[in-house]
Amino acid sequence: MRATLLAALLALTVLLGPRDSNAAATVTITGCQTVTLNGNAYVQYSFQIYNDPANHLGACDVVFSHPVSGGAPDDTCSFVASEGPPGWLASGTSWFTDCFVESNYVMPGQSLSGVTLVLTRPCCFDAYLSNAVMDQFGQERVCLNCPTPTRDRTWGALKATYR
Repeated sequence: MRATLLAALLALTVLLGPRDSNAAATVTITGCQTVTLNGNAYVQYSFQIYNDPANHLGACDVVFSHPVSGGAPDDTCSFVASEGPPGWLASGTSWFTDCFVESNYVMPGQSLSGVTLVLTRPCCFDAYLSNAVMDQFGQERVCLNCPTPTRDRTWGALKATYR
């Protein structure tokens, strides 16, 4: 019995290992598109999460913690919808997989693609990764905002559009 417990503890130690708390989980926006849900137009952000090798930990949970408020009291952002890649479930601004199946983990140096989030407006979150024992690592401030496309036109052509 003791040998089994010791082996399990050793396996968890190897899996969870030491970590560098300064290593971030890099979030990269891979796409933005306008979606209509319940008759309202919103921006859907698609992104990937990279687990930095310096984390030394595999992740089975990605969390975007409460929106970080802006300067004005009414400057809030609200969650509308989210979706995870195959094998991952979405619950609000969290994405998770079965933490007891190591092949599901986003290991150090790997990326998780196919994550989407629909919000009422651009905003920032405190994001982090976690593992089976809920160790939080790879903390990063993530601001989701998509560039506005522009057209190369003259001032006269722009004025003519609104006459």
